[in-house]
Amino acid sequence: TLQSEFAPIYQKRFQGKDGFSEEEWDKYKTWSIICYGIFLTEWRLGRLSGTKYTFNNFRTVMSNKAGLEFYREIGRDRIQIANFGDMSLLETTDEIYEEFSGEKLKD
Repeated sequence: TLQSEFAPIYQKRFQGKDGFSEEEWDKYKTWSIICYGIFLTEWRLGRLSGTKYTFNNFRTVMSNKAGLEFYREIGRDRIQIANFGDMSLLETTDEIYEEFSGEKLKD
């Protein structure tokens, strides 16, 4: 099944991008893009905005090295584009990134 095929890739998330083959990194990025798409859609629709559920979702995907690398390289830009000028979600996800990475992002 697709889930059993992805499980070994997902387990490598703590190693970061360098722990994946190119094909595995592509699959991990695709999975992350889908997650972000769901989170952002729910937030934009007002279903999750301001709730701990939204922030816990982002905390979960950024609680490992690959998740932080994805946020820095791709995820942050997706949030900036999808928020239609409302910077509150970006500010929150930046704080989550900083909490796990120990580094402050520069615009």
